[in-house]
Amino acid sequence: MALNLAKAVLACGALVLCGCSSLPVATVSRDRAVDFLNDDVASLLVAFDLPDELEPLASGSALVIDVAGRTVRATLAETDPGDLAGNLPPPAEDRTYYLFGFADKDKAAIRAAQADGRRQPGTYSVTFSPGLCSTEKLDAAAVRVSVLAALRGAGALRPLIANQPLSAVLAAEAGREVPACAGHSG
Repeated sequence: MALNLAKAVLACGALVLCGCSSLPVATVSRDRAVDFLNDDVASLLVAFDLPDELEPLASGSALVIDVAGRTVRATLAETDPGDLAGNLPPPAEDRTYYLFGFADKDKAAIRAAQADGRRQPGTYSVTFSPGLCSTEKLDAAAVRVSVLAALRGAGALRPLIANQPLSAVLAAEAGREVPACAGHSG
């Protein structure tokens, strides 16, 4: 029951990028749903596909896990993309890929949360909370963003955010604005 509830919770917010948007971990693998409690979610690789005027804030992007009465906030970190890079088509003109995974300490925290969830069955939630900054003034209705994810070794990339207008993404944040990137006037 907890897994079905988690799949429903995870699938609900796939269209939201900023703040506490849900990461649909259940759709990351092409062959089967990801089992949050048993698959190595700590190995999740995240690829931001962004226009040149946007950049991800790794330190502001996190996987937040609430399980067995505790919360784990695992911050995205630059990572060796391994086989993920080979699964990405060349970026479109004026777009860039940014690839992330989790730091070792956060991988350990994710695995500990999963172990807690297996020992203490019940409900849990997983949310993805990415952050973005802008390098120049932008039209949020015209700028489109995508976020892709894969389990390391699974090979299949699945969109978490599929070519959505930034304005739609920000609307879920009650009008939250994208700050200027450090060193840029935004």
